[in-house]
Amino acid sequence: MDQRSSEHIGCYSISASNVSQLSVEGRSPDLMDSYTTRLEAVRKCSEYEAVHGYPVFGIYDGGMCLTTPYSPGAVYGLPGLLGVSSRCGYSRVGGSNSASVHTFENKVYHLTRFMYAHRFELKAVLAVPA
Repeated sequence: MDQRSSEHIGCYSISASNVSQLSVEGRSPDLMDSYTTRLEAVRKCSEYEAVHGYPVFGIYDGGMCLTTPYSPGAVYGLPGLLGVSSRCGYSRVGGSNSASVHTFENKVYHLTRFMYAHRFELKAVLAVPA
């Protein structure tokens, strides 16, 4: 069992059509219970993700575990992420039409933090005409 802790990347709106495609509900003993009442959703999903070696996972709508092998061209390699959302709250288990996205990959986490910390500087550079 992988004992590393995952890092929270952020909250993202997700396409409803991708939720069923990404769901891994029922694929491990920890993911057999109802996700709407699941305790320790982040731990249970992160353990599934660690065993399968996927780089990123999401927790949707209070506890549903979403993950997949890396998908090139998708935000963080997780298909269906549409943009930043404020619907996840502080529990980091997603919300209505939103997923809290987590990773074990330090390079993904640190690039995200860098981009967030420097977003205003990057916008200013991009806005300057050549």
